[in-house]
Amino acid sequence: MEHYSAECIICLTDGTCMPLLGLGTWKITEETLQRKAQQCPNCEVFLSSHVLVYGVNLYWKMTQTQINKEACREAYNLVRDDNTEINWVSFKYDGPMIVPGEQGTDYEEFKQQCADDKPLFGFVRITMGDAMTKRSKFALITWIGENVNGLQRAKISTDKTLVKEIVQNFAKEFMCSDKRELEEAYIRDELKKAGGANYDAQTE
Repeated sequence: MEHYSAECIICLTDGTCMPLLGLGTWKITEETLQRKAQQCPNCEVFLSSHVLVYGVNLYWKMTQTQINKEACREAYNLVRDDNTEINWVSFKYDGPMIVPGEQGTDYEEFKQQCADDKPLFGFVRITMGDAMTKRSKFALITWIGENVNGLQRAKISTDKTLVKEIVQNFAKEFMCSDKRELEEAYIRDELKKAGGANYDAQTE
């Protein structure tokens, strides 16, 4: 019976897919390969898209994510620039490429970009203080919707390092999967705790 070498990916018992980081190659039979593909829709898509054949071996390769550095850096700088009104920008997936998404002035608009079935990165500016002592603080938000599949979830932490090569200046980083974690009041409070003076007006 032929054996196939599978790298990087494995089906867990609950049907999700995770990368085998640094665990090398493991052997499976063709029958097992087909059974796993039938059991797991993620793998079925993966097999149809990314299988490379070398002789009698099948190697499952995760598509390496890249980032459009120039475009993402331009979007990032818009939020950092005090001379613009842009308060947030999103970074989304376009196939295997991370590219700028939407941008805007209202934080609520950013929240609307966070769908249950898609991962997203956001760079957000929150203005602290009162009319006399305004100060901007920045947050990097990684959004993973509840319906994002296991394969995408597995890649997020690695892909985030690409985003952080561009987004380098922020007071606090957030990992969110529930819309309640995106509430502006919560983000604002956490940024206050992140350090620096509290410039909000004090009441007696």
